[in-house]
Amino acid sequence: MEIPLTQRRVVITGLGVVASIGHNVNDFWASLVAGRCGIQRVTHFDPTAYASQIGAEVRDWDAAQHMDPKEARRNDRYTHFAFAAARQAVADAALDVTHENGDRVGVIIGSGIGGMHGGRRQRGGHHATVLRRLLLDEGDEHAQRRPAESLPALRQEP
Repeated sequence: MEIPLTQRRVVITGLGVVASIGHNVNDFWASLVAGRCGIQRVTHFDPTAYASQIGAEVRDWDAAQHMDPKEARRNDRYTHFAFAAARQAVADAALDVTHENGDRVGVIIGSGIGGMHGGRRQRGGHHATVLRRLLLDEGDEHAQRRPAESLPALRQEP
């Protein structure tokens, strides 16, 4: 018997976060409680050509600590964050994701833009036109589509 969508329940069983003020839930929460600010001068590219030169960058990040280094090279930085946060959430929930229950498990990911570094590599540097195209034309679609492709790696193969 199929349960109508209006009667289905959603349960948050695990949390994961990668942010400028913490690379996991405990560090993130401690930073929030302590009132720490993760906004600093941008360091991942030269921001001198822009009026605003600050941002909430994730610093001291090593994707190889969270995923296969070869896979990390194939994916953009925001995908590393999504993958690590999703793995944290699955671990926090103590879920055993298998082929039998995999389609009953979901992960909700919040991403501001996603894919800017990959877009910059493909289009040749940071400049106003590239950023405008990434933000307006590709940002939302790319951010929603790309991380989901990485999530099947969360499943435990028999």
